[in-house]
This record gives sequence, C-alpha cells and structure tokens, in this order.
Amino acid sequence: MEEKKRNILKTVGALLVFLVVLIIIVLLILFNGHETYTSDRGEEKVVTALDCTARGIDGEFFASQSANTIENRIKVAFSDDKIDKMFYSFDGVYRTEEEAEHENAVLHAEYNKYLASYNIDHEILTPTFSTVNTKLQINLYAKNREMINRGTGKLFFINEEDVDDFLNYSREQVASYYKKQGFSCKKQN
Repeated sequence: MEEKKRNILKTVGALLVFLVVLIIIVLLILFNGHETYTSDRGEEKVVTALDCTARGIDGEFFASQSANTIENRIKVAFSDDKIDKMFYSFDGVYRTEEEAEHENAVLHAEYNKYLASYNIDHEILTPTFSTVNTKLQINLYAKNREMINRGTGKLFFINEEDVDDFLNYSREQVASYYKKQGFSCKKQN
C-alpha cells in the first residue's frame, strides 16, 4: 500500500510540475513585451505643416489700439500638400487687467457680429477668448478645409476674393501668401 501512495504522489507531483511549467509558458507568452500592430494599409498621406507669426499688421481682424504688444499666429496643416486644417491665435498684452477684459468683450462681440453678417454660426471655429492678468488670447480652429470660406477666411488673413484659389495652394504658395502680408513662416515636418 505504501508503494501505491508513492506512485500516486509521483503522479500528482509530475502533474503539478507539468501544470506549473505550462502556466509559466503561458505567462511568458502574455507578458514578453512584444506588441503587434495592425493597421489598415490604405493610401498613406504625407502630412506637413506651416507655422506663421506676425506682430500687429494691417488687415488683421482682431485689431487693437490699446494693446502694448500683439502676436498673430497661423498654423496650417497640409495633407498631400493640400490645406487640411487651420489654427489661428491672437496674443495681446495690455497695461492693465481691466483693459484686457474690456478688449476681450469688444473683440468677442465683433467676432460674433461679423460671422452673423454671413449667417455663420459663431461656434463653427470653436473660438476661445480668455484673459489671464493683462494677457488676452483668442484661438480659432478650422478642423477641415470646408470651414474656410468667404466669411471665415478674413479671420485667417485670407482676402475674400482669394479664398477659392487659396484652398488649392501648396505649402510653398501659402507661405508666400502670408509672407507678402508680413508674416514670418517656418515649415514643419
């Protein structure tokens, strides 16, 4: 009978060792640090960008007589060298918080009235108007090229009569267009 117990213990021990080895193998497979990436290998698009800045210049929509300094920034994302998205920011620094707050209200109202004159919803460009101490910042974002039209183009320093052509410009042509207006542009990517 003792030999029968020994055989049972050997069998259980061997089974237990086999089970532990199997668990270790499964854990190694699951946690070996190897990652598998899958993607839809359709057409790959080349994405580039352009970053243009200028101080206060003629023709800016958000003009201010009371700002100490102004910086206008336009970022344009291109997909296969065609305009895809556009971002605009206005940074104005004022002498006092009160001046910054007042200018915020005035420029925000002008923005709303201007878009209303084109029957365009004022939220289309997801605008943000914010003041922190003596600094006013305004941000506009056109998430696709269809948002740039005769009404919204002016907010991105695009002349109304140029909008249709502008949307077909390459990155080089857009850089040239903005440089003629006084912007300094840097290519990205």
